[in-house]
Amino acid sequence: VFAAWLDVRHQGWIVTQRLVLVKEGYLRRTITLLDRQKIQATQWNQGPLLRRLGLARLTVRAAGSRVQLPLLGAEQAAALQ
Repeated sequence: VFAAWLDVRHQGWIVTQRLVLVKEGYLRRTITLLDRQKIQATQWNQGPLLRRLGLARLTVRAAGSRVQLPLLGAEQAAALQ
């Protein structure tokens, strides 16, 4: 539980006019930058449990890469998509 709390605490994302930046991981820090002009597809996922909690997961795809944003509120994920 403590490791999961640390992992969630060290997640973050930001969408600017030019970039999508996602950082994740506590022990293995990963920072992913994706140019918004290169985005080819977005996918909005919400299973039964996430729907009940009002959460969703947004996946952004570009040529050769895939970036998953941390869990977001369903309205916020829909607006970003």
